[in-house]
Amino acid sequence: MQFVNDAFSLASTNVGLITWHAGEKITNLFTGSEDTVLSNSVKTREIVYDSLGLTLLAAGAAFIPVPAIQMIALPIIMGSIYGTLNNQFTVRECPEYYTMGHLYDGTRLVRHAIKTNNLLIKPIVTGCYATTSVTKFAGVLLSVAARAPYTAAVLPVSLAGAMIGGTCVLALVAAHIFSNIKKNSFQQSLDEYERLIGFQWNNTNLVWGSRFVDQLIEQKRIELASDPQALLHFNQKLTELTAAIRSNMHLFVPMKYLVGWQSNHTRNLTGYVFAGGGALAISVTSVFLRVFVL
Repeated sequence: MQFVNDAFSLASTNVGLITWHAGEKITNLFTGSEDTVLSNSVKTREIVYDSLGLTLLAAGAAFIPVPAIQMIALPIIMGSIYGTLNNQFTVRECPEYYTMGHLYDGTRLVRHAIKTNNLLIKPIVTGCYATTSVTKFAGVLLSVAARAPYTAAVLPVSLAGAMIGGTCVLALVAAHIFSNIKKNSFQQSLDEYERLIGFQWNNTNLVWGSRFVDQLIEQKRIELASDPQALLHFNQKLTELTAAIRSNMHLFVPMKYLVGWQSNHTRNLTGYVFAGGGALAISVTSVFLRVFVL
């Protein structure tokens, strides 16, 4: 099993490598540039090559007239399309989020898979590498559930494709709704915190826990010391808002990026929930249809 996995990984990595560099050379030929936008990290490059190559191999496999192979290819293809469409929103909201491992590194793009925030290239690359690690296993699971010969009936590829496509559409809609709810809620907490301490801070390079903000809070407490009721209200509200902000906190991310960062985080989590839950639901549905309907 490991040998088969290594063989597929080698094939997808080489396909991705050839495709990427061929595309980059053609682009540079027209632009007159010799630059590459790929990461300097060899490990990161291999992740990019593997995910792009796997998507391309799946696209080719979809034309092979073997339903079991097509079943494996469909989730990979649609997952990459979903990731690309989803990341069209996320790259616009907070491109700083897309470091490998989502560890903030400023605007230097050092930890990013590609050293550009191009609105076409970045969503494709990040959309593929964020989904293929999950969808390739989902494809195998679906293929076994839909085509394994434990019953006379088999699930048509067209029906499987419709279920996968429907799940992707639902995931996109849900990710958009949930991320906007989270963004608005978090922004409201930050705005209230600003009004409470009397300083506009959430569009600055300050990070949570800054000593400057702590000094503002102490100054506010000194101002309210003569009014115990107002001081009590201030401390209670501060505790409430601090808890709400900390629950959405990401270390070392400046406040001006934090709302977009959290919005992107919610989008991604929603996608992974739908990927895992959707793959399981489609597989169970496939078995049910084969046994009781088809």
